[in-house]
Amino acid sequence: MKKNIRHILIAILLGGTISRLWAISSEAYYSYLLGVYLGQKGDLPAAVYALKHCRQIDPQASYPLRELALYQWQLGQTQAAEESIKLYNQENPDDVSAQLFIGSFYILTGQTELATQHLEKVLRLDPKNGEAKLYLASIYASSDTSRSVEYLEKYLVENPQDAEVSYQLGRLLEEKNPQRARQLYEKAIASQPPHLLALLSLAQLLEKTDPEKAINYYQQYLQLSPDDNAVRIYLGGFYYRQKDYPAAKKIFQEAQKNSPETGLADFWLAMIALEEKDPDEAIKYLQASLKKDQSYLAMIQLANVYIQKNNYSQAVQTLKKTIKYLQKNISLSKNFEQKISSTTIPALLSFTSGYYSINNERLADTYFLLGLVYLDKHNYSSARKSFQQTLALKPDFSDAHFYLATLYDGKKNWPEAEKELLLAVHTDSNNAAALNYLGYSWTERKKNLAQAYEFIARAVDLQPENGAYLDSLGWWYHQTGDYSTAEKYLKRAIEKMPEAEIYEHLAKNSEKLLRPDEAYLYWRQAQQIKPDRKYLHQIKRLEKNLRSGTPLRKSLKLIEGNNLQIKNFSAIVSVEIPLNIFRTWRALAFLKYQRDNYLGLEFSGPFFLPSGYLYYYDNGRLENNLEKSSAFADYQEVITVIYKFFNSSLLRDFDRPETTTKPPMVFSHNQQTLILSPKNSWISSYQSPGLKIQFSNYQMIDGLFVPGLITATLPQQKIIIRMKKIAINQAE
Repeated sequence: MKKNIRHILIAILLGGTISRLWAISSEAYYSYLLGVYLGQKGDLPAAVYALKHCRQIDPQASYPLRELALYQWQLGQTQAAEESIKLYNQENPDDVSAQLFIGSFYILTGQTELATQHLEKVLRLDPKNGEAKLYLASIYASSDTSRSVEYLEKYLVENPQDAEVSYQLGRLLEEKNPQRARQLYEKAIASQPPHLLALLSLAQLLEKTDPEKAINYYQQYLQLSPDDNAVRIYLGGFYYRQKDYPAAKKIFQEAQKNSPETGLADFWLAMIALEEKDPDEAIKYLQASLKKDQSYLAMIQLANVYIQKNNYSQAVQTLKKTIKYLQKNISLSKNFEQKISSTTIPALLSFTSGYYSINNERLADTYFLLGLVYLDKHNYSSARKSFQQTLALKPDFSDAHFYLATLYDGKKNWPEAEKELLLAVHTDSNNAAALNYLGYSWTERKKNLAQAYEFIARAVDLQPENGAYLDSLGWWYHQTGDYSTAEKYLKRAIEKMPEAEIYEHLAKNSEKLLRPDEAYLYWRQAQQIKPDRKYLHQIKRLEKNLRSGTPLRKSLKLIEGNNLQIKNFSAIVSVEIPLNIFRTWRALAFLKYQRDNYLGLEFSGPFFLPSGYLYYYDNGRLENNLEKSSAFADYQEVITVIYKFFNSSLLRDFDRPETTTKPPMVFSHNQQTLILSPKNSWISSYQSPGLKIQFSNYQMIDGLFVPGLITATLPQQKIIIRMKKIAINQAE
């Protein structure tokens, strides 16, 4: 029976490297082979016993120490394994094969310093030993890539046809030396058969620099591996990122046919449908994808499409399904983590922890999106619960704190709202909405005004064109008594966001500036935008306070059509003339009315001048009546043109010729020429077919530079407009 077993063991190990067979006894050799056989079968305790027995029979035999150390380490007998490998080293100090084995053993047990010592010893004994170079390269790959590259390069000098090593070296060099990496990948691809991973790596390397070649290499790979649907879908994704949607659709449809049981291709086809503005087609593909695979991305995308289509009931239903799906995944990962908590494999523990963390964050995001949907549907109770569930999972979710604060504030629970806003700002110092909301709320309550300013100013710095934030800053200045600065920011705000609340702020600020007539007009604007009793009350209040015979009282009579009650009237008025559907010309004008005799309107200029100044027509008073309508039309043409290029947004239409390198600066656009002064870049003149306008006598008034003289030359007429100080709202 023993004889038969020996024959079997010898047959199993036939082809292996066994040295010094002639120098050992047959019984010791039998024990060695039996130990190896039992180790391969997984009976490690019996294998250790057999190998120890071999050493007892033949104490001079060192070869059993290799397997003995390995099996002892696998059994957790680390100290015994260390003793066996040290003994093996003592008995074979200059044996290349032994030193190579010892080096690989120390790599296996994570003792890289000892491994390096023995492998470098191998290279001293045998400088051309390729295995030692590869082992050393693997050790240095994570700590010193330059040393790893050095060993791999040396290996390739002696083994230039090794495609796998060329590929691995290319991976190491991709970031620091992409050109060399490309050469190595091409070399690996040139091998027979071509190295497939090198094909993929080269395609990825060229995605940004040469997308056409990258696509070519992906296609070559798919020709060699036509069943690799993962790479086919990746190629479709690359086409999608390149915005080549027809090519992407074709690839995903191929993937759909090759693997009809998986839903990833359907998901990407849905993404293409969204890019092509076909949400119904996208819904069809997403539903097909979810029938095949439960996928968070497909679920959340389907919910988003329903939101875009204002189908909130379906959106809520989909988000609730997504929540159940994620909760199930979290429960499974927790159970799995408990089962493997005693494992000694760090990578497995890390993966499980990472999987739990990802699902937990996705669940928080889903609750947040559900809260936003409820908020849009005015289901405030459900929205509050969703945001609270978001924060239970992710306490540093700044936007969830912010929206929860708005709900508390809506319920007049300011202490809780303030608490959530502070948390929103604390968790994200760049949350402009939270900074503005809290700063404005403090400003309204005249509380923490210094910090309120810091928060509002920070919000404006983050979004300088946001009308709401500019309004908050203007209102802060109003609340602190700086009404002139407040007016500046409030007017900027109304330009960005013409809303009733900002007009309300302007009205209140104008009253503080002792300009009730202006406040009255702002209250009327607020009422027009958003009818409200409080605005109407303010309008009636100001109307009652207007004394009989004042200019504003007379203007109200004109607006109401009661001109027969007015004998005479003169005032500065604001005039708006639509130029087209995009542009409106705004200017001040001098209005004079005398019953049954005279109605005159003189424009004061193309922009608002400082209080107390007016442009007047030098050629005589321009009267707006039927007999002089043609003169008024000419004058209006001049004023319209002047406005066009005093409005900075329209100046962008003018192109400066590249040949003009020195002042004066000349700009042209559609047969129009604009010349700026060489000294200070003020507008000097403007010319178009049939019209020339010159600007001169610039003066600085209240920080604003304005031309004191405007001369317009028409084919049949010359118009001179001068700036003059007047008494505003002088009633007659």
